[in-house]
Amino acid sequence: MNKNFILETKGLRTFVQTAGRGRPIVFIHGALLNSDLWQGQFETLSDRYRCIAYDLRGHGRSGKTPIKRYSVTLFARDLHAILDALRIERPILCGLSLGGMIAQTFAARYPHRVRGLILCDTAISTRYHLSDRLIGEVVGIVTPSAVNLLGTKRLRFFTQFMNGHRKWMSQTEEGVQFSEKAIAMIEPAEVVKIINAVRTFHSVFLRRPAVPVLMINGEEDSPLILRQATILQRVYPGSRYVLIPGAGHMSNIDKPGVFHAAVSEFVKNEDLFAEPAVTFSLFGRRFSVPRLLDLTPRRKEKVSRQRAKTRENLTPRRQGAKRDLRPRRQEEHAQTRGNLTPRRQDAKLENGKGLPEPWSIG
Repeated sequence: MNKNFILETKGLRTFVQTAGRGRPIVFIHGALLNSDLWQGQFETLSDRYRCIAYDLRGHGRSGKTPIKRYSVTLFARDLHAILDALRIERPILCGLSLGGMIAQTFAARYPHRVRGLILCDTAISTRYHLSDRLIGEVVGIVTPSAVNLLGTKRLRFFTQFMNGHRKWMSQTEEGVQFSEKAIAMIEPAEVVKIINAVRTFHSVFLRRPAVPVLMINGEEDSPLILRQATILQRVYPGSRYVLIPGAGHMSNIDKPGVFHAAVSEFVKNEDLFAEPAVTFSLFGRRFSVPRLLDLTPRRKEKVSRQRAKTRENLTPRRQGAKRDLRPRRQEEHAQTRGNLTPRRQDAKLENGKGLPEPWSIG
């Protein structure tokens, strides 16, 4: 059963949904949508995991804020405050579109707070190609007028035109109706701020923490977004990529079965829950050092193999020296005892521990 509530953090009121118990997975919706996007994932994953979703600043039931300019960095700071308030230390972040941009930015700013990333139908930058920058400038100029003329509900027609084809957002009637209902909940001024945050996103030079990453794209998504997948795979080496046939931008709604299978397989990965490092704070910054004392079973086995290999690679002379080490030490110790003066030998016998009696003056 879902638990819905308003969370207040540093003057920001955020609508939050939670369900289930276990390892936390935080779901972040896309631009002009809301947290109801993830209802299907809540139903299938909340029996094994603690699922958390929330409406971004300016969206849905979180409502408007007085800040005049939004950015992906601002959304990432909001996420950090929410995790602190909910006492969630290292969740798996699952973000779609703008949510994926927020997840990348959060992981770069707070790498010690991320266990893994699921990046769905998202981009590394909306300014990577020249065509991206040109489209972004046009969108920035036209959006305020389009919102005033068309209204927020009809703004989807404008975004469909800019992204190449009509059904890029969703291939199903359920997805289309959800997106129309979600954008109708947003005030026109907030729509402009949200779109400006998306069109100015550029994460090419962000730090990429070494965490497991799953990337998912709908095959019928916008070509502008699909071409970003190759770039993302380069900056996250070792990541897994899934292309879902017959799915649009909201791949989790268009093909929920395939989407759920990919996510379920990913979250079963043992590397997600390994503890490879100890983190500590110094001068207000977080640092990580290798965990040497509490090795995982895999690491213990690797260390054992390395030691065995080292012993095998010793020369015969070195092996003989190691075998003879204990008898030689015993012989040297006996010889040392024989060379003690009579007074020193008596002192060792009286004290038992081999220490001389304390000297006294007088």
